Amino acid sequence: KSCLRNQLTSNIYSINNNDTKSPLVIFLHGSGERGFNNNMPLLANDIPKKVYNYIKKMGAGVLVVPQTTWSADMTGWFRSEFQEGLMQLINKIIVEYSINRNRVYLIGLSNGASASWYLAQKYPDLFTAVIPCSGYVYNEGKKFLGEKGQGRYMEPTDEEAKNY
Repeated sequence: KSCLRNQLTSNIYSINNNDTKSPLVIFLHGSGERGFNNNMPLLANDIPKKVYNYIKKMGAGVLVVPQTTWSADMTGWFRSEFQEGLMQLINKIIVEYSINRNRVYLIGLSNGASASWYLAQKYPDLFTAVIPCSGYVYNEGKKFLGEKGQGRYMEPTDEEAKNY
């Protein structure tokens, strides 16, 4: 368990039964798992459990399950302090846990999936594979449609709207 900027908490699971560098899997939760209970991203989703069991079976790997704090605006992973904290955490883990830099995987669900798309675009050389599940493509500078605290979507640009 670690804390970054008093905002981002994280569960870290590490197994390494051999001398090789380990793969790293990062799981980003959805909006419903934001909060101050660090077990929520684990309890609300089967994905981290399945990844952990796979790593355990294979004998090597590191799983990181960070959690953002709750806020009514539902921005979750798009708050700059979380992105900065997440990148600091990933870079720290790569060094401290002897991670194979060619095997860094990012999985995201809902808001975490949207962040996965965004982070893959922003850091294309960091992730070997990105698995976004039920996310939307987030673009900085776009406006949200919908009210804060409710499901929201990105407003299309004029150029995007011409394509529909």
